Amino acid sequence: MGTRFIAVEENAAHPRYKKAILDAKDTDTVITSRRLLPTRSIKAGFSRRLVEMDASGSSAEDLKSFLGSGRARAGQVEGDLENGEAYCGASAGLIKEILPAARVIQELVEGYNKVVKKIT
Repeated sequence: MGTRFIAVEENAAHPRYKKAILDAKDTDTVITSRRLLPTRSIKAGFSRRLVEMDASGSSAEDLKSFLGSGRARAGQVEGDLENGEAYCGASAGLIKEILPAARVIQELVEGYNKVVKKIT
């Protein structure tokens, strides 16, 4: 649900971050930082370098050093997906438009009600 609420009108995330989510296919996310705290992100320059570091056996300390400070801000607020983190769930491939948060919630409730009706 977090990824869906990045791509809403009210979210202050950078438009490039939101666009990356809208453009993502179901294979456009990757798990990074397995030696620290695994997270899923949009495949971009920064996340690709983290994957390479994981694959090459970089230590947790090396990963921490590379992650440094301000990487989330760079990606999510400043829109620099080559040098900053852009957290994103695997559901990104399902998100195709920026909507108001109220509409997202309305669609969730309507979808829930349809499912409940079918199973009861």
